[in-house]
Amino acid sequence: MSHNTHLDVMNGRVTLDNEDEHQVLSVRGKLYFGQGSSRRRIPTGFVVQALSVDGGRVGLHSTDGRAVWATPEQLSSYRSLIPREHNAEYDEQELAEFIDVGNVPARDAQEVPIDDPRLGRIVFDGGTWVSSNVGTPLGSGHVWFGDRSGNGGFSRARVTKLLPTVHTILDRLPEVADRATRFLWEWGDEWPVDEETFRENFNFDGGLIHMYHSGDFILGLSDYLGIFEEYFLDGYWPEIHCRTDGTPVQVTIEA
Repeated sequence: MSHNTHLDVMNGRVTLDNEDEHQVLSVRGKLYFGQGSSRRRIPTGFVVQALSVDGGRVGLHSTDGRAVWATPEQLSSYRSLIPREHNAEYDEQELAEFIDVGNVPARDAQEVPIDDPRLGRIVFDGGTWVSSNVGTPLGSGHVWFGDRSGNGGFSRARVTKLLPTVHTILDRLPEVADRATRFLWEWGDEWPVDEETFRENFNFDGGLIHMYHSGDFILGLSDYLGIFEEYFLDGYWPEIHCRTDGTPVQVTIEA
């Protein structure tokens, strides 16, 4: 493969570059989030040796014979993962996310809802699949399938494959939430209440479970006593990132 390869397709351009030890894909034109340009690293487990084009789709052909076919819009989308420092399976998850990119619906697509006996009707709205209000022992909330930043949806097949994982999380939600709140307590410093009050404060009423493409998830709990309002700047709150088995590994502050 040459050092720099590009293709013009669908009033845009897809360019493959070698930068340091990584291949980087650049897309210009109509992107998942509008007109512009984007860049994404190709996973190390997929070494591109050639690009091709067929209609409006670009083919990325790897040295081991695999191929990913996707539109420039799909190639500009991405689905975040729990960072490598908290995630021993990061490389495998990154590769699975990349291989699925050609199945991602356009952000404005009219997708037929998915009906699930536990989550109810799951609808596609602006790049994210959102469940009906789901009842749990800790209250009712929603399950989301899509990138936290809004820059990448999930394929229908991926959402369907994740449903058994979501069912297990819901079945174990009291245990998962207890581990998560213990992790959050230990992560913080000088909370305005004692540990027992802190850990009894949270429930799932109005909360959410935000699924990663990998099956890991973000847990967003409701703050009954307003502890976050005292501890964080106005309009900010923490989210707890958990591995598929419910192990909390990271806290991020969202706005």
